[in-house]
Amino acid sequence: MQLKQFKVAFTLAMVLLTSAFSLNAADSTQKAMVQDLKSIKQRFAVRYAPAELKKELFGWDLNRVFEDAKQQIVNSNGPLTPKSYQKMLQSLFLSAQDYHTRCMFYSTELACFPLKIKGANGRYFVDKTLFLSIDMVDAFFLDVRLSDLDDATKTAIDTIQEGDEIIAINGTLIADLIENIIDDELGGDRTPTGYAIAQEIVFARRAKYGQAVPSGSFQLTVKQQGSYFTSTFYPSWITISEMIKNISPSSAMVSPLAMVADALVSLKQPASIKDLSIFKKDYSVAFAKELKSFDKAIAARGQSQDDDEEDEDFRQKSFLPQLGTVLWETELDNEIYAYLYRHPSGKRIGYLCLATFSNDEITMGEIIAIIKKFNRESDALVVDITDNTGGYLFYMYAVLSTLTDKPMTTPLSKEILIQEDVYEAALYKRFMDEPFEDEESAREAFMGYPADESTRQDTIAFMDHTIAAWESGQRMTDPFYTFISQIRPHPDAHYSKPILVLANEMCFSCADLFPAILQDNGRAVIFGKKTAGAGGYVKGYQHASQFGVAGFNLTGSLVYRADGTAIESSGVQPNVAYDLTAKDLQDNYSDYVKAVNAAVKQLIK
Repeated sequence: MQLKQFKVAFTLAMVLLTSAFSLNAADSTQKAMVQDLKSIKQRFAVRYAPAELKKELFGWDLNRVFEDAKQQIVNSNGPLTPKSYQKMLQSLFLSAQDYHTRCMFYSTELACFPLKIKGANGRYFVDKTLFLSIDMVDAFFLDVRLSDLDDATKTAIDTIQEGDEIIAINGTLIADLIENIIDDELGGDRTPTGYAIAQEIVFARRAKYGQAVPSGSFQLTVKQQGSYFTSTFYPSWITISEMIKNISPSSAMVSPLAMVADALVSLKQPASIKDLSIFKKDYSVAFAKELKSFDKAIAARGQSQDDDEEDEDFRQKSFLPQLGTVLWETELDNEIYAYLYRHPSGKRIGYLCLATFSNDEITMGEIIAIIKKFNRESDALVVDITDNTGGYLFYMYAVLSTLTDKPMTTPLSKEILIQEDVYEAALYKRFMDEPFEDEESAREAFMGYPADESTRQDTIAFMDHTIAAWESGQRMTDPFYTFISQIRPHPDAHYSKPILVLANEMCFSCADLFPAILQDNGRAVIFGKKTAGAGGYVKGYQHASQFGVAGFNLTGSLVYRADGTAIESSGVQPNVAYDLTAKDLQDNYSDYVKAVNAAVKQLIK
């Protein structure tokens, strides 16, 4: 009898001990997650410039959204894992409705399929069929040989053609699936940009951005072009599995040193002006850039990977076909794609594709040669920035200097400050103490922009403005131009004739600023759709975390147009609006081409 009582007592004690251990482990994980969350909140508090604007526009409040996230952790009924924390954290970042502001995670998990789709009037069509290209890091984790990958993608794209309509995936109508993606992964972003991003990630999913990643085979229902009937295929996702197990550390507390380590400013003296991060202000959207690389960095259907190198086309192109009969075009080994074509009116029109503003002074040499030719031989110029995810401010200034024969005023901006910014401003001033040695070294330092003494004085004034704001106790600067007050015509080549700029909802950051500057200065007509509205520079931060958080990006400034409107969350409205049609997506953008040429005709009449 006593032995039986002992066994019962022992069993009960072990149950209680195990429960206590589990509760302590869960409590430890909760505390660690809350601490991690607090460190991210602190970064937001000192480095997120649009906080007040977001509160004014959407009622977004930093304290409230972080308190909500904290309560999700504290009140969680299920197991707390890195993946659950990451999903909650990504929702928090998405709540700011800011395309710059995203969180990234350490994850190898990926799924893709070689299709790119676009929508028109609620219908979705195959825009491109692709040969997939996997980067070296992904290839390291891929479970199949690259030759097998090539065979698999070729087989897939041979069954589906450009212009085919996607009806459903796994029995869910594609339109409903897009809505689900917007709700689950994009924070309910039902702007034109939100829909464009959703259709980009239908067939390209990465866990590093907190996206749900499918696997195995799936059911794809397609209405092939010219058919009244649907066909069903059962292809498989091309996947990379997760190599980082979803395990919460038993002791996941983050040390205070780890929390602040990535915030320390390196005091190493830079070798030149180009080494200063304050000079390399990044106006791009990283996750959008990666989405576009899915199809821009790979060969389109029909281009063999076995082609001779001398026939390889290195030019950066948009989705558009040629706008007319081509009379001249840049060489295949150029980076910049441009051509001269015959307009239906008989006039000669230039076309210049600016797929990114992340280039440098080398590609500026190509642009200068192109603009020289166009200014001599064309009657108007079409500049295509569709799907441009941004880049560097001074490179954009350099390009703009070739597109004007009169000085153009730059927009004003407000920047949020910490000591790091003032430190770099002081270093910048030191480098600018002496006049430039010669014109060539000045242009090299400023990414091809034709810098001179007025540029030097402008940039010194910008740094003085930053330092003065800090010394007066301001957390944000007053509105002031960024680096230079005017964009002067380039002395080597500048365009003096009418310009039409093609823009769309996938134009971000620098590609928001570019049409805004041209429009506000009356230099160009903007055609297409409203740009995304990512109006400021972005800065990335590494993050020491036990829960797989690699880092995050925050917007550090607000850029204002001539009328005082912030570009952030507003974007740039086109002068001539255009929405893609179903015919565009089934007939090589034929309606789009006609509309562009009609807009050009208005410029040259």
